[in-house]
Amino acid sequence: MTSQYSGWADVERRIRESRPEASDAEWGSRERAARTATEAYVAEHRPRTRKCPEPEPQ
Repeated sequence: MTSQYSGWADVERRIRESRPEASDAEWGSRERAARTATEAYVAEHRPRTRKCPEPEPQ
């Protein structure tokens, strides 16, 4: 059984083929920007954990 989805290498190849005039530096810049945006999204939507209140001394 084969997957209908491509591997990441195939996806990257197709994306790069769509813009052959882009330099490696431009692709690197785009990759860093995408990674930064993804990390910011994850940080913003991460479930918040609440610190449990300390028990009162008896």
